[in-house]
Amino acid sequence: MAIFKRYNTRKRRSYWGLVIWILCILLIFIATAVVGYVLGERAEGGENLLPSETGNHSAGITIAPLAERSVHGEYAEPEDVSAFTSEDPLALVSTWLYRDGQSNFKTDTDALLGRSTKELAKLDEFNIEAATSGFFEVTCVYADEKVRDIVETYERSLIREFEKGGPDEIVLVFNDVTIDNYEDILNFAESVNYTKLLCVPYTLLKDDICARFFSQAAEKQLTVALMADDLREKQFTEDIENYAFYFTKYNVRMVLLGIDDYLLDVLQENSILNYQFYSAREEEE
Repeated sequence: MAIFKRYNTRKRRSYWGLVIWILCILLIFIATAVVGYVLGERAEGGENLLPSETGNHSAGITIAPLAERSVHGEYAEPEDVSAFTSEDPLALVSTWLYRDGQSNFKTDTDALLGRSTKELAKLDEFNIEAATSGFFEVTCVYADEKVRDIVETYERSLIREFEKGGPDEIVLVFNDVTIDNYEDILNFAESVNYTKLLCVPYTLLKDDICARFFSQAAEKQLTVALMADDLREKQFTEDIENYAFYFTKYNVRMVLLGIDDYLLDVLQENSILNYQFYSAREEEE
């Protein structure tokens, strides 16, 4: 009798252990399913970091320093802007607003200063269906201290006037970035309410102040574009690999010469689709 009792007790203990083991597995499975469902709901409600729609580049910036969107900008002379068409949903027309100290469109400011505006395109050229991007070359940050305030007042008045013309964005172009002027550049760009996009020389990518410049630009919610000049395909490929952090984290826009359109192959191979031209591409025969 004692032998049977020990055997019967051992059988009952083995049975309950199996039940507990199965229940534990079921609880783990249920918990995993619940967590997966919650994470899936959160992901479904998230926002696309690179929406394809066009519009004011500075509108609704919530996460710095990520750029809101990618663009494929084709260049057109000011008088040809209104005739621009494209089937590419990311395309916009790029043109020069102000370069080498001269306006490329008729402006009230230049007329008041006695400058000829007879041969210039009208500002209402921007009132078209296509998205438009205007390059504005800022010179006041490099001007002599004696006339800097005058030059800055003039250029700021032009920017305000161009804003009224209706371009989707104004790209502030700075031709030289150094340890001595980079803070002036960032402060000027930040103070312009209409745009938060600034274009600097490609050589900045290899400068000692590059990391500092991008970091402070991000803090000010400014998006940085790099203007390529005399850039070769092999070098560009190596740079994208060596400086991948900047291209991916900041969605850096490449600004290219028309004759450099072969660099688009490098961009596409590296899934970089944020670019625009600052001169016309040669038409294929």
